[in-house]
Amino acid sequence: MKKKILSLFMAFVLMSMTVVAYNGEMPGMSVMPADTDAKYEPYYEDLNVLRYTPWFKVYHMQTSADYANGNHGGEGGQVIMTLAVSPVNSDHVLMGSDKSGGWRSLDGGKNWRIMDNNVNTWAVVDAKWDPVDGDTAYIVESFSSTTFDKHGKSTIDGLYKTTDAGTTWTQVNEFNYVAGVGSENLIYFDGAHNLYTLSSDGVYKSEDGGSNWTRLGRLVYDEESNYYYNNAEETTYTVDDKQAVFSMYVSKDGQTIAVATKKGLFVTYDGGAVWNIAGSEFNGITTYSISVDTSNDKHWVAVASGSKVYTSTDSGKTWKTMNFVKYTNGKYYPVFTKFTQPKADGKPSIIMIFDDMNAPYRYCTDGTRTSFYTTEGLHWKSPTYGPNRANRFLSGANGYSCEGLAVSESDPNLVYYSFGDIIYKSTDGGKTFDVSCSGFSGNNTNQYLFDDDGRIWFAFTDKGLGVTDYAYDGKKLPTAHMNLYGGTASSVVIDPNDKNHMFTNLGGWAEQQLYETKDGGANWTKRSDVPSKSLGGMKYINDTTIVCDSYTSKDNGVTWVTNSNTYTSVSNLNPNIIYSSNGKGYYRSTDGGVTWEKYDSPNNSTIYEMVADEFDSSVVWIGTYSGHVFKVSFDSEGKATTVNNGNGIPYKNSVFQVSVTSIAQNPNNSKHLVAGGKATVAGVNSYGIVETIDGGDNWYVVPGSVGPMDMVSLTFSPVSNEVFIGTCSNGTIVYEYDNYTHENVVKFDNNGVGGGRPANLKGKYGDTVTLPDILVKRSGYNFAGWEYTYQKVDVPTGTLSTATKIYQPGDTFTVQYKDVTLKAVWVEKEKSAFYDNSGKVIETLNTSDIKGKFVPENYKGTALPVIGVYYKETPWKMVKFVSGNSVDFSKETSAECTVNLTGVNLEEVFLKMFLVDNYNKVTPIDQAIVLE
Repeated sequence: MKKKILSLFMAFVLMSMTVVAYNGEMPGMSVMPADTDAKYEPYYEDLNVLRYTPWFKVYHMQTSADYANGNHGGEGGQVIMTLAVSPVNSDHVLMGSDKSGGWRSLDGGKNWRIMDNNVNTWAVVDAKWDPVDGDTAYIVESFSSTTFDKHGKSTIDGLYKTTDAGTTWTQVNEFNYVAGVGSENLIYFDGAHNLYTLSSDGVYKSEDGGSNWTRLGRLVYDEESNYYYNNAEETTYTVDDKQAVFSMYVSKDGQTIAVATKKGLFVTYDGGAVWNIAGSEFNGITTYSISVDTSNDKHWVAVASGSKVYTSTDSGKTWKTMNFVKYTNGKYYPVFTKFTQPKADGKPSIIMIFDDMNAPYRYCTDGTRTSFYTTEGLHWKSPTYGPNRANRFLSGANGYSCEGLAVSESDPNLVYYSFGDIIYKSTDGGKTFDVSCSGFSGNNTNQYLFDDDGRIWFAFTDKGLGVTDYAYDGKKLPTAHMNLYGGTASSVVIDPNDKNHMFTNLGGWAEQQLYETKDGGANWTKRSDVPSKSLGGMKYINDTTIVCDSYTSKDNGVTWVTNSNTYTSVSNLNPNIIYSSNGKGYYRSTDGGVTWEKYDSPNNSTIYEMVADEFDSSVVWIGTYSGHVFKVSFDSEGKATTVNNGNGIPYKNSVFQVSVTSIAQNPNNSKHLVAGGKATVAGVNSYGIVETIDGGDNWYVVPGSVGPMDMVSLTFSPVSNEVFIGTCSNGTIVYEYDNYTHENVVKFDNNGVGGGRPANLKGKYGDTVTLPDILVKRSGYNFAGWEYTYQKVDVPTGTLSTATKIYQPGDTFTVQYKDVTLKAVWVEKEKSAFYDNSGKVIETLNTSDIKGKFVPENYKGTALPVIGVYYKETPWKMVKFVSGNSVDFSKETSAECTVNLTGVNLEEVFLKMFLVDNYNKVTPIDQAIVLE
């Protein structure tokens, strides 16, 4: 009998040995690491795209030459106020701008990412890395940006700290910082690692990294004596909130402190107990900069208004005038200087930055000098640029003169500077620079125009006119180039009869000059016969009539006449319907601007935007300062009916709301609109864009934008389900609206088991829901959880892959950006598991005689209980087996048998338990327990 059972048993093993040795993994189940979240991180999809969420990506304007060289895009942008490189880790660099917040690079400037976590204002005017901890840094946030005047004291002004290299930020004070052009070194460390800051509230010191502060002095102006005095002991005082501050120096021992302010240069030699004006040269004179020779702390250089530069060799006690290079008879004036660390010859370089000129960087390799020749090329020199500069998208832009400069405190050869709003890096002490701004995009696009060839034209603030190199098909965003430089281009139009005939404008923010081309942009002619005015909103309303804010031409641009009202919007359905607004009210014309009917502003709100409906000529959409989007309908008699259910952009907090400055309607869906906003107080971050999919009855904020999110233009793409968003200083954001849904459904798939699945869960994006248990059982299987399949992003490489995460019943699940389906995971019950008395699976047997107990749940016939012993490495090879007595499980609930393992290497084997039915059928058991 044993021979028969053995042959039968071996046949079963050879036929059905699909389950190998138990190794702690559940078959068919792929489990993500415990610390892995199903979320998106910033990554590159391609060389000119940076994605922040599955529905928002940044389109980097990039030339074909840059793309061909494999360089990531990032065109640069608005004013770069500050740059800072870590003395501990030279790959860590911070950048702050006047209107696009703060940015960081963790790879030495190769790639930049915006810092969005608790960076609350547009203007980051100064930055400083901790001299000891390479992951700790500080930034100054200020409403005031480059102006002296405040919009009002805010609780989000102040000093912010990061301890994770710029990923997250925490506000450590609410001091008032009124920053001026070239403000730098508002944050300083002494040799004992104490932290100092120069604010408009005074000079403060912290010995614990910003948790607690001591005021060392506040300089108050006495009108009668025309002198400043120290009132450090005063406990109550009125903040001098127009006191602009620029620069600070603190000696290693913390005793000597010098501060440059709008009211002069002040110095203390006793740690702040007594302050005095640094000399009559600075009394009441705006002082832009104080810098100290890194090889000789008695050698100081100060820059003051009136194109004055002074030098001192006795720590600021006496001064004399220092020569410097002059341009245009002193029209371009110096703003600040910085010393590098000493080079191998023991001498630092000194760098001087000017204002009101392009590329205002000059350097001298001998920073120990106290006098210089004034002739260019002798001691003051201009840097040279690397070969990649000409490839940059904005290589021909003038920039904003005085911009951010960083010199390494540990490496005399490492210098960062912004030329024309593009970040450059030098590794030879500032003599030569190459581009270092991939990922930084800040062009402000007033209009996106898709031409008949599929190319996209860009009308940029401050820069000019750009265009893509080829058509956009809705898939891969194309490379592009600047077509026309020279200032703000507010709009561009193409003759419907001749694609080579175009009009655009260049000039300032408020007024521009008309330009015309007849060869597709190869050559442009300034139309001097048309006086400079606001030329935004330019569009053809028929084959020969062009309208814009201030002018109308009815002969295809040959002659232009001034509009009686400034045009705000013209209906595409009926060009005779025109809207005009002066802010507090608006006008409507139904005869092409000949006559106008005046209407009050909805809710008496200030009007920022008016957009004629694309589907109904009797409807106009109005965006207001108060944060609402109003829908206004007109009957045949011209009576207006305003519809508003209180929806729109909500208040940001108790003080700041977000105004609606741009509205766009989906040309393929009358009920789908998006609106863009900005904060009502300049310099505060907004929400970005809001959206409605029910014709304006309900609006919701679309999450995921980064940076200040000041939206200035919105355009639906005609070739893709996308909205192109022009921001004030964070470049072009593309919204893929099919990838986001405000109301979402979490669905459940029982994976082949019919009926009884849980009900769907509903929620808004970001809501947390609790996952239910499975409602049905599956014979021979255990329920292992709900499987969520998602796209996993590899941040360093930017590659996408499909990944899964398993959720258990009772787990919380964050409602996604669109509907998702969670799939039940069924794991086949272990047919041959071997358990100890506690129910734990045995992996290593440590006894010679093993008694097993068989407790079948689904078998009721007569069978032999069998224990088989197999090699782990070759599980088809049987070591030995033993069978017990035949048992009728219709009458008995369990059976037992014992196997002797004497002489068996227990680390090499595993056991299985079976029931052999009538010697010709093998039945796996549902449960087996080791008794001893």
